[in-house]
Amino acid sequence: MNQHISGKYLQAFNGGDDSRAIRLAKKHLEKHPQDIVAAGTLASALMRQERFSEAIPFFNQVLKVQPDNQPMQLNRISCWLATDNAVIAIEHLHELLAHSNNRSELWDALGQANVKIGRYPEAYRAFCQALVLPGCPESVYINLLYLFLEHELFDADTGPLAKWIENPKTHPALRLNYATVLHRRTRFIEAHDLWLKLLADLPQYPDVADSTYAQLYANLAGVCIELSRIEDALIYCNKAEQYGYAAEQLLGYRAQLCRTQGLYGQAMDYAQEAIQHNPEFDGMFSLQGGLLLDYGDVAESWRAHQKALVLSPDNRQFQFVAAFTCFALRDDLREAWALYEGRWFNPRTGCKSVLPWPEWQGGKQQGRLLLYREQGLGDEIFWASMFGEVSQYFDAVLCVCHEKLQTLFSRSFPDIVFVADRPSSHPLVFEQFTSQLSIGSLGAILRPHRSNFAHTPESFLIADPVRAEHWRQRLSRLGTGLKVGLAWRSVDLTGGRGIHYPPLPELKPLLQVHGIEFINLQYCATAEECAEIESMLGRPFYNFREVDHFDDLDASAALMAACDVVIAPCTATAALAAAVGVPVLELEAVAVNGFQLGQQQSPWVPMMTRFGKQPDEPWSVVVEQVALVIWQLQQEHCRT
Repeated sequence: MNQHISGKYLQAFNGGDDSRAIRLAKKHLEKHPQDIVAAGTLASALMRQERFSEAIPFFNQVLKVQPDNQPMQLNRISCWLATDNAVIAIEHLHELLAHSNNRSELWDALGQANVKIGRYPEAYRAFCQALVLPGCPESVYINLLYLFLEHELFDADTGPLAKWIENPKTHPALRLNYATVLHRRTRFIEAHDLWLKLLADLPQYPDVADSTYAQLYANLAGVCIELSRIEDALIYCNKAEQYGYAAEQLLGYRAQLCRTQGLYGQAMDYAQEAIQHNPEFDGMFSLQGGLLLDYGDVAESWRAHQKALVLSPDNRQFQFVAAFTCFALRDDLREAWALYEGRWFNPRTGCKSVLPWPEWQGGKQQGRLLLYREQGLGDEIFWASMFGEVSQYFDAVLCVCHEKLQTLFSRSFPDIVFVADRPSSHPLVFEQFTSQLSIGSLGAILRPHRSNFAHTPESFLIADPVRAEHWRQRLSRLGTGLKVGLAWRSVDLTGGRGIHYPPLPELKPLLQVHGIEFINLQYCATAEECAEIESMLGRPFYNFREVDHFDDLDASAALMAACDVVIAPCTATAALAAAVGVPVLELEAVAVNGFQLGQQQSPWVPMMTRFGKQPDEPWSVVVEQVALVIWQLQQEHCRT
């Protein structure tokens, strides 16, 4: 009789009739409670019906008798994960791995368990450990890929996935998603090349739907926008449209394309049309908010950002973009700083620390603070305006800064120890600290209100006094006119950044002001650019090639300090010149700069005055304004 009933529930289980298997196994266990075959079958049938809590006691019963039964171990772990008992699962997995650490399925389960409780770096390490073991199933690669796709692990290496992704047998959808990971990490060229290769391989898969082609072409359009490949982006947009890509999404891409080209009016029209197609298109409200801020309509910009944040309150990209409008809107900056924390969505801003010390929340503390850099050189210089105050709150402060700024910062802030931004190789970073903080978060503590910017010194970086005097003497021999340092662009012109820098011919009204001696401060200036400026000047354009404005910022700052005025667009050059105390006239392509709190005089570097324009206006609007100011300064210089 026992064998007959046993055969019945096993037959039902193997035939897929889990309900009958459960009923028969329970009946059998009433008479034979120690039968682990029946208990195992019952547990597995319950698990298949997703009755995980009920299954766990029967898995326990089997494993009490057969502790090394690997399938039952993994099934019980799966049930724990499904019932939010990931911590218990992790404990048991560590016990199993202590005895057998060469089982990829255990490392895979450990990775999944850590994902469940939000321990993403631990999950990454577990998946990687599984991948190096022989016979590792493809499911582990997929789990690691989706870990990258769904969570921000910008400091984790995607290398373990590379060979698997390059294999043509890997499903196109997975390769497409891997390229998306690269795109998010701002590895645009790699993403572009992988999507192109995938496009070439797709004919091998006859079952690929048109929607996959549409997504691929749309992705290529997006990455070409980031790379400022405008013509290619337009072609891919049209291709995506042919394959039926969502109309509102394509309108969104076209809006971004127009903004990249400086066609703000068209960008606004496309964004509005996209919203008409989909009134809950959060990304277009966010884009509208940015466009309206550039036009100077701060109140309408804020309303657009609020709509985006209502639709997607946890979207950190929307928070970050909205922060700039919020900075320009109110005297109380606390909400703006809270939104600004959304900047960590993008690896361009840097990676948030995973160091073990708590973040500084403000207030005087005994002990040591570790500050670490983020974002670009210009931003780092702006944040440095608060360094003089930070050292008052701690017994000691160590700051990991950009290596190009280390000498300048060390001279200017002797109470702070500065090390170059290679913390993994510097012994000081491994010492014990009381607190740590990214420099971009200092403002939330030290500048919560506009009135707090009254503490900002007029200048706070000290150029090398010997070098600066050397340059003053050399520049004095050039003539009696005003000595004006000049820069005109960044080296990074991707993602539409080019519209923020005036083309050289647009500077002609400025260069024609009589009696000015122009000094080159442009890093990586080409011989052709310098020759073009000299041609417009009709006299020498002084380019002291012994100064490396790109890598030797200490030497560059000394030359800046010898100038009477500096004219530059929104780059690190403008920030550095103002920080060493030189009056800076900054050329800006937009009406309002939220980071500067919407003010003409920079709150971060008071020696900087910005000259902005409506985005649709030509550069001549601001260039002629600056030319008039330079002419007036030259007249005053001649009188004195």
